[in-house]
Amino acid sequence: MSFTPNSFRYRIESMKICGIKGSDSEDFLQRLLTNDIKLIAEKELQLGSWCNIKGRVSMLIRVIRFQDNFMLLVDDFNLEKLIQSLNKFVFNSKVTITDLSNDFYTYVGFNNKGENHSNVLIKENHLTWEIEPIKDHSYDTLYSDIENHKRLFTLFCINNLIPSLSEDLCDKFLPQEINLDQLGGLSFSKGCFPGQEVIARVKYRGKQKKRLKKFISLQSHHGENSFNHLTNSSGDRLGVIVETAKDENNYLHILAVSNEGDLDELYLDKTIPIILNE
Repeated sequence: MSFTPNSFRYRIESMKICGIKGSDSEDFLQRLLTNDIKLIAEKELQLGSWCNIKGRVSMLIRVIRFQDNFMLLVDDFNLEKLIQSLNKFVFNSKVTITDLSNDFYTYVGFNNKGENHSNVLIKENHLTWEIEPIKDHSYDTLYSDIENHKRLFTLFCINNLIPSLSEDLCDKFLPQEINLDQLGGLSFSKGCFPGQEVIARVKYRGKQKKRLKKFISLQSHHGENSFNHLTNSSGDRLGVIVETAKDENNYLHILAVSNEGDLDELYLDKTIPIILNE
């Protein structure tokens, strides 16, 4: 059962912005991130990542191009790590790295019919992203149902296999295990970047054993969404839960990295029965 919301518009307070300016910005990011920076068009957003030397995703990064400059959107717990990591690789590159989090708000919406107040509009996977200068901000009262809009955004991402990573899930997964190869966030042809050899080896040797999949509960659930693993009835772990959200009928939608193979008789932490939601 798929889920498509009618509309939502949500300010992501936990998303921070790092600015990259300078004539070497494109080549600089091309050497560091998993996505092909050269393919990003003007005012286009692309989901990519920074990997560690073992090929695991250290952080998800949404990259926006403005002529020769870029904005990198990351979770708040990754901002300091991102800036420190970028600065380690500057060397003689003509780039300037700046924390822009106090200058802009980030909004995401779907099928939003309201007035456009933003200076920058970006499309990504049918979503509309808006980068609004804080000094121009004056209309939060129009979008007061924050928790519901956040829930709708999460449901949209689950249904479209768009990953998110909490802090404790960073450095756990290969980019292709969380669907970045299907979302344009992983390039196997652009050249080297941190972890590239490990990532390519898994692909070309056909040894990938895990994939991002979506599931739905077989019954409504009125408690908290605090689940960590997919299990069988015996409690054996079969996958790691990345995200959960409830629909309007309180059925749980789940995004999880699960092992390939038998997906029958699945549970959330051995309690709530679920099925693959194809």
